[in-house]
Amino acid sequence: MKAWILKNIDIAPHGLAMRMNVALILLNKMPSYRPPIEQWQAELARYASRGSVANPTAPCAPHATWCHRFGLPTDEAKCAACTAVREDRTIDPVTGLNRAALHLQQMRDRGRAYGAATCAHRIATGEYREERCCGNKIKQIPIINCARTGKEARCQQCPDKEPSP
Repeated sequence: MKAWILKNIDIAPHGLAMRMNVALILLNKMPSYRPPIEQWQAELARYASRGSVANPTAPCAPHATWCHRFGLPTDEAKCAACTAVREDRTIDPVTGLNRAALHLQQMRDRGRAYGAATCAHRIATGEYREERCCGNKIKQIPIINCARTGKEARCQQCPDKEPSP
């Protein structure tokens, strides 16, 4: 159970990710607790069917300037720091929450605030390219076009980002 939650918490929508984090806390305090994994699997499947999670993107492309997972500018040092924190399974003494889960949620929130990954001008092409990401895995990265320019989106450098409604 714990392994499934940790594997899927970073691709879950915000509300589900928060419930998963609470379940991790409960599992640490009460090992007999049984979270509703089947319901969460169904919820993730519904979310994926809308196209948001169907092909999870790479956490960070170390040799690029863009983090496809969180929609933020990055570099190799930021990517390495992010990976290290995501592997930290200790509990934060102040909040009582898993540090990795906290970090993932903070990165999601920063990405939403930055607004590039949610720009109203982004158009999915349905095409993918392979990139090597953190952990030396090869991931399929969706190719996104910009409705304003008609070319591949370069959201991290765009001064005209507009949050989608």
